Amino acid sequence: MAVVDPSQVPVERDRDGMWLHPSFPWSSLPEEGDARPCLASWGYQSCFVFLEQDAPPEIADRYFRSGVADCSDWTPTRPAGDGWLLGAIDDSWDGPVAVWMRPLRSEQDVAKPLWPLGGD
Repeated sequence: MAVVDPSQVPVERDRDGMWLHPSFPWSSLPEEGDARPCLASWGYQSCFVFLEQDAPPEIADRYFRSGVADCSDWTPTRPAGDGWLLGAIDDSWDGPVAVWMRPLRSEQDVAKPLWPLGGD
């Protein structure tokens, strides 16, 4: 079995705009609470970007008022800094969330609160 560089996997969103990177065991994430420790156990720092705060108002309004779970017209903003890859666009209690990930560089990266966007 060939090892695939996660940064080389193309993002292919479904008809509702959702996507889960196939290189990661998403089912192991907790359904509630802080997912950062789990993502760190995979060797990644994470940043969560929510549609509600990130998308232009017309896209956010359409998503939350239409009753249709389609966020395909939202392009999540990449966090500041190098090395980020899109891990997922998925639904949450607060609406669609993009999970950006990059390899951990130090133990301090685990604790950095990049929520929703932050720098290095």
